[in-house]
Amino acid sequence: MNKITFKISLLFAPLAYAFHHCEESIIFDFRAWRSLYFPDNKLPSTELMLVILMAISLVYIILHFIVENRASAWSVIIFLMATQVNNMIFHTGGTIVFQDFSPGLITAVLLYIPVNIIIVGKALQEGWISKHSLTVLF
Repeated sequence: MNKITFKISLLFAPLAYAFHHCEESIIFDFRAWRSLYFPDNKLPSTELMLVILMAISLVYIILHFIVENRASAWSVIIFLMATQVNNMIFHTGGTIVFQDFSPGLITAVLLYIPVNIIIVGKALQEGWISKHSLTVLF
């Protein structure tokens, strides 16, 4: 029996952020890659981005745990997809356009996409969102 619920699946997202950060900062050097192709880019460090994204995602997750309505479910889904799926598009696009591996690509593809598919699948299964509303949004 599958005991992973929508609420439990939401907890995979902060873990995916952590593994993604490890790939970008510990295994590879995303800062060097970013500086090479975006020299004027003065974005926050990957460490700060990790803290910000994990904090915001946990606020959305906790909010849904407390409120438990469709609006809170949609809020957390939209935030996660806006950050994680767009990040996957960035790393994939950067790798293709510059023909140079973008550190973060592996976890963006192998974690962000499956985690978001699981989250959306559980939300659909439990009735938090509908196929029609998901189609309209995307």
